[in-house]
Amino acid sequence: MTEGFSSKRHTPLSVFLRHVDETDPVAYGVNGQPPCRIEVRPVEKVIDLLVLGDLSIPDTTTLRNLHSLQRAHGAENWNCLRISWSHTPIESYTFACLVIDRILDQGESLATATSVALAGIRDLLRRESALTNDQEVGLFGELLVLDSLIGQFGAGDAMDAWIGVNSEEHDFGMSDRDFEVKTTRAEHRTHWISSSTQLLAISGRDLHLISIQVTPRSLGSALTLPDLVERIATKIGDRSAQYWRKLGAVGYLKEDEELYQTKWALRTDIKEFEINSEFPKITPNELEIIGVNGTEVPEVRYRISLDGKTPAKSIIDFSTANKSWKVS
Repeated sequence: MTEGFSSKRHTPLSVFLRHVDETDPVAYGVNGQPPCRIEVRPVEKVIDLLVLGDLSIPDTTTLRNLHSLQRAHGAENWNCLRISWSHTPIESYTFACLVIDRILDQGESLATATSVALAGIRDLLRRESALTNDQEVGLFGELLVLDSLIGQFGAGDAMDAWIGVNSEEHDFGMSDRDFEVKTTRAEHRTHWISSSTQLLAISGRDLHLISIQVTPRSLGSALTLPDLVERIATKIGDRSAQYWRKLGAVGYLKEDEELYQTKWALRTDIKEFEINSEFPKITPNELEIIGVNGTEVPEVRYRISLDGKTPAKSIIDFSTANKSWKVS
């Protein structure tokens, strides 16, 4: 590995790009304490940011292109933030330099510097209105379910059950069944289904639909989305970082809370329905029965009505939510 060194703090971007084009691994030393270095492996499309003696652990669990690991070099232990790139390496190298600047200028650990740098980038890119009205209502419904799960099973199991934010097939998953949450502002219990697979159960697991009707309400015990977010935040203990990370994954940031001022109340009781042969749905199985090839109809969006349909025996205890947040 060839060794590069910048007379200033960082090796110039032009030099970095030349090294990337040459494809040979290269390492850049950085002036300052604690000792830091950047190692670049162009063939693997990887940049390793290394900090000597740092024991912090950057939170990279939901980030595709960042990974935290420890590396030994002789008798020395280096904390490593591995940054991958798919197309251009410029952003990855710039981010590595930004993190090092925070470590050397602000005295931050690798974990803190990474978190602060990421927050700054997210703030730069975030939209004026982070969530649409439908997304706001949808998240409100999911959080009502999460709040009920915390009360029934505890914060740890409830947070683990909230899997939809990780791009899983359904919103919540328990030991033997999954839950799809649908929240509507309509007067009737009607819900939009966004695909032919949204109400398709995973093999060997039951699937339930949780139907929630909300309505704007300025008085009484109605809650804004930030109200509900903070209510749950007080209950989750050492799962706080995981909680805020999951909220960020669906587009909710604490600094956006002034954008969500509508107060919501339950129009009716939350109800739980079993997705079985009698439930109204369009899945690949139903399409096959009528001779429709799913590859020929790649997108299906439809609306279902559950008015008058008998709900299943509820697995999740919504009694507190139904009592506390329903319009009186």
